[in-house]
Amino acid sequence: MKILSYTLFTRNIQATRDFYEGILGFTVKDASTRSITFQVGHSNLVFENTDKEIIPTHYAFNLQGGMAPACLNFYSEKLDLLKNPDVPNETDLFDFVNWDAEAIYFYDDNGNIGEFIARKGLGQGNTSSFSPLDVLSVGEVGVVVDAPLKTAEYLKKKYGITDFDKSPGKESFKPIGNDEGLFILAKKERNWYPTDFAAKSNPFKVTFETGKGVFDWEV
Repeated sequence: MKILSYTLFTRNIQATRDFYEGILGFTVKDASTRSITFQVGHSNLVFENTDKEIIPTHYAFNLQGGMAPACLNFYSEKLDLLKNPDVPNETDLFDFVNWDAEAIYFYDDNGNIGEFIARKGLGQGNTSSFSPLDVLSVGEVGVVVDAPLKTAEYLKKKYGITDFDKSPGKESFKPIGNDEGLFILAKKERNWYPTDFAAKSNPFKVTFETGKGVFDWEV
């Protein structure tokens, strides 16, 4: 599955531009007083202005395998990286053995839980240096639902999305898709890893491609 475009919301377009362009180093593709679009590999990352309360969510950016340490080094002084609570020294690097991936986590200007994840299934990347141009795409979209397993079956049937072969999922958490693109279905009030922020339904728009076609989904 490919995530072609992902839209979230912000109460301050300029602050969002300062973060994604100034700190993360993403290229601005289009900007107005109402919205801003960043080029993130083959994906568009869009933020639209709103007066409503922002409900933070989770998303991830894809890298090729082996690039997480270089990515960490690049952003270590630019971002307040989240610590790994599952290791004694609480490092900034997360090693997901079952997913053949390593990652770093951060908060954006709206409180969203962002992630750079380097997946071996996407090929071997440059391990000695990192640039924002190395980001392949938006690779994960967090979706908060009442029943992740039931919702997964509905989405798989409707859009031709596959089960994620590296994680069977469970009642409170079910990823669907593949290394290239995943919907992370999380049960309401389940904490977004690695934080203690309880997941809540948030509005978003996503355009994605499967073997069945290109689809738009808005929540």
